[in-house]
Amino acid sequence: MKRTTVVKLVTENKLSCGIKVTPQDKDEFTIPVVDVRDGMAERGLVNYILKGSRSQKGSNFMRPSFGSGGNCYQVSQKKAQ
Repeated sequence: MKRTTVVKLVTENKLSCGIKVTPQDKDEFTIPVVDVRDGMAERGLVNYILKGSRSQKGSNFMRPSFGSGGNCYQVSQKKAQ
């Protein structure tokens, strides 16, 4: 009987890591664990993940539109007076 295996992937001098999971009779996958204290690149990745999560969840006031730039909110066409 084959069991699910879990391996922690660690990079030297980084707080971010990954978790490699190999379930029974399925393809393996990696769960990224990102820590914003590692630097600006990781901070940008976390902001991108949060933006995607928030647009998927939706908002009561702003409906997402999927423009050429990916997930973004529709900008009002009214001019400021």
